[in-house]
Amino acid sequence: MFADLKILRPVNCIMGVVGVILGALVGIGHEIFSFKYAFELSLGMMIAFFFMAAGNMMNDYFDRDLDRINHPDRPIPSGRVQAKDVITAAGLIYVLLIILGFLVNLTMLLILIVAMLLMIGYEVWLKRKGFIGNITISILVALLFIFGAATVLKFDVVILLSVLAFLATLTREIVKDIEDLAGDVDRVSLPKKIGVGNASIVAGIFLTIAVVLSPLPVLPEYIPFLGFEKLSIYYIYIIIPADILFIMTIIYFQRNPSFASQALKGGMAVALAAFVLGSLGI
Repeated sequence: MFADLKILRPVNCIMGVVGVILGALVGIGHEIFSFKYAFELSLGMMIAFFFMAAGNMMNDYFDRDLDRINHPDRPIPSGRVQAKDVITAAGLIYVLLIILGFLVNLTMLLILIVAMLLMIGYEVWLKRKGFIGNITISILVALLFIFGAATVLKFDVVILLSVLAFLATLTREIVKDIEDLAGDVDRVSLPKKIGVGNASIVAGIFLTIAVVLSPLPVLPEYIPFLGFEKLSIYYIYIIIPADILFIMTIIYFQRNPSFASQALKGGMAVALAAFVLGSLGI
């Protein structure tokens, strides 16, 4: 059944791997390049890849009826793979993930189990629940960085990265729902429930919170309970342009949600670069 690799969506899987690498890199900086963490990091990358792959396979399985209309070229509706084979393979991958998580450490295993339950819950039930589905996806994105932190058991500043990733992703999920409002017939999205104007305000609030929190990685004295060493000044040099881009997108949430969604994606990439440069001190 793996003859058709589209079922895995390899690009998405690789992005998950990148998230784990970034989480580990932000957690311990230069040390991530040492042999000391090679085994755990390699397993963490495998976990991210197969976690994303299993999620994509479940997505194709549970959306197979809709895809016969909207995406007939996908592997299941096109008949290239059988639905029962897809869900069986996803289940086997989840067993593999449990084994890999155990081999890394108990912390990784526990975080992975939570992520798997969220992924299954999303595909089976939460996907069509609108805003709660948006929240679930945003948590799953944030957990990719936590996976990376778990490989090196260094969470402090990565928690901030995950919180900001959660807020930015949640904002983008709402904006995408505004963009897709006309074609969203099978779910009660936030814009459909409270209106485009109010949904734009909610998205703007989440994004503003992210911008307000963004300086914290260089201000550890304000959150002493995390006990992390502040990132280098280079973080601020990069995060300021990202914050400006984020704020500018707010005016486009209603006017041009497609542009706003892409701009948010670009801002998130710049923000990730800020964390990387700040953690490396370059």
